[in-house]
Amino acid sequence: MTAAGFNTIPGNLVAPIITFEVNSGGKFSNESRGLIITHKATGATMADNVATFPASRKEARQLAGKNSILSDMYRRMSRAGAQNLWIMAAAASGTAQVRTITIDTVPAAGGVGIMGVAGERLQITLGAGDTVTDAATALAAAINAYYDPLTEAELPYTATSALGVVTMTAAHEGAIFEGVDVWVDDTVANAFDGNVTLAVTTPGAGDPDLSAALAAIDEQNWDWIYIPFSDDANFTRYETLLSDVSGRWAWNQQLYGHVFTAKRASTAALTTYGDAKDTRHVSTLWSFADSGDSTPIWGVLAEQMGRLHNWLSDGANGGVTRGHEGLVAEGQNAPRDVSTWPQYETRNTFVQLGMSTWRVNGVGKVELDKVITHHQTESGAPDTVFRDIQSIAQLTYGLRKMRADLAFNHSNQISASDDTLNENLPVSTVQDVEGTLTHSYNELVGQGVFRGARAFGEAVTVTRDADNPNRYNIFAPILRGVPLDVLAANATIYTDEIPAA
Repeated sequence: MTAAGFNTIPGNLVAPIITFEVNSGGKFSNESRGLIITHKATGATMADNVATFPASRKEARQLAGKNSILSDMYRRMSRAGAQNLWIMAAAASGTAQVRTITIDTVPAAGGVGIMGVAGERLQITLGAGDTVTDAATALAAAINAYYDPLTEAELPYTATSALGVVTMTAAHEGAIFEGVDVWVDDTVANAFDGNVTLAVTTPGAGDPDLSAALAAIDEQNWDWIYIPFSDDANFTRYETLLSDVSGRWAWNQQLYGHVFTAKRASTAALTTYGDAKDTRHVSTLWSFADSGDSTPIWGVLAEQMGRLHNWLSDGANGGVTRGHEGLVAEGQNAPRDVSTWPQYETRNTFVQLGMSTWRVNGVGKVELDKVITHHQTESGAPDTVFRDIQSIAQLTYGLRKMRADLAFNHSNQISASDDTLNENLPVSTVQDVEGTLTHSYNELVGQGVFRGARAFGEAVTVTRDADNPNRYNIFAPILRGVPLDVLAANATIYTDEIPAA
């Protein structure tokens, strides 16, 4: 029997009345949000350090500004299907990269000049008798005007030209532009092939201080936070934001969240970086430096996580537990240098060092391999409990649901050590709380989030605190679902017949 337990109707009514109060019986619905934090364009309309929801890619472009990293990341992630995705602008700092394209000569007959810039392919038509100045003027104009109506892509540079030299200036200050790919396509007939010189005249330098942006994150369910800056200072800030002691994962906040960042470097630098990190609250995606990886590093992050975002947010249908191997990041270009495509040995080592992995399939498409956290040890000993990113997604969804079920059933109740009180009173005994948890856990097992329903029911305990009778202490042993990553078969060949087992 369920007690009436009125919340608004008082108990001292004597005048005749028939009245109902209306309360919710409780129905959990997970609200999982994604947040992109990076740079807007100079003069863009949105304010810094304010989370904003764009209704479309067009609105994101209007808010964050043409050519901005923020607009580009939103474009890429939303095209991959990410839902409930917000943007936040953070101020850039440092030195803007400047690079030049010098037109050395123009074929006398003219032709089509093709350049690759930041993963985009643009071309100009050169007429017979055009000079290097003509070619540079046309190329600069093409860079400034570039817009792909199919993908909505722009270029993260502005360009000027003079005397046959195109000067490109990065849309933002900072080291993040180092490694952005600019190349002459030599796989087709190209009037620029062998006739231009590329140079970086001013390297991009500096990383932003994201303290203000991270401090501005409010108490919403920002479960997945996408930030393309992996320098050590900002990495430490991510750990502070998500701390189990004083941050979003702390007992008195229970807001959760996870940061995905990205890094472009050599193999040696990436392994050193991964080996030095140890936290379950940050994941790093990556690309190899000098590999002809034409997708900018922020694009690598956006393409791969745009593909994965919906799965990590889907607890009700088991998406939080599924493996990610083979998911295609459609907008990420494979490195042009085939020799740098990550082989199994590299990927296996990277996972052991806390680095997420990807691969290139047989038709040259980039696929996710295994996205993981940087968790490596616990209390100084090797530990893999939180290595899978699925563990974070499962806990975020599962703990939030269990907490909601406890609130639905046991808020505003009377604490009792047994059920000997009047059954018409709103009482929650330790047995009642244990029953709620067991039912909630069983539902999560049915959704593929957790497993071991019987073991949980046998092991879960709820006891009254010895010093505080208003408090129940709960031991909730969770056995999470795990993705299927490895299938290993021994194919033994016989010439006559298979022997009996």
